[in-house]
Amino acid sequence: MRRYEEYYGFGLGSTSYINNIRRTNTKNLTEYLKGNYIDEEEYEDKETRIENEIMLGLRKLEGINLDTFKEKYNISLEEKYDIEKLLQDKYLIKENNYLKINKEYIYISNEILIKILS
Repeated sequence: MRRYEEYYGFGLGSTSYINNIRRTNTKNLTEYLKGNYIDEEEYEDKETRIENEIMLGLRKLEGINLDTFKEKYNISLEEKYDIEKLLQDKYLIKENNYLKINKEYIYISNEILIKILS
């Protein structure tokens, strides 16, 4: 999976993400062989999708494409989240229209994500 997009998972314990629904297959072989594939199913609303996009996107070295984010969610990331201080303090970097965590601060990426999403 390149980005936070739809995908199918097949087999025991696999996960699929289609039409904003995340489905996890059972890990129980007996149930799976009976055709009882799905163990959990959860609908993700827009807010959850945005938060997941931030968490997954900023874990990649290339970061988040700001144009793609705005196209997808009809709001810019800078409008949605107050990231100015993180940019000023160089925890986040904007480069070629991508927002990413500064390589010097990858080791505290979880703390940076919490500051963005809080």
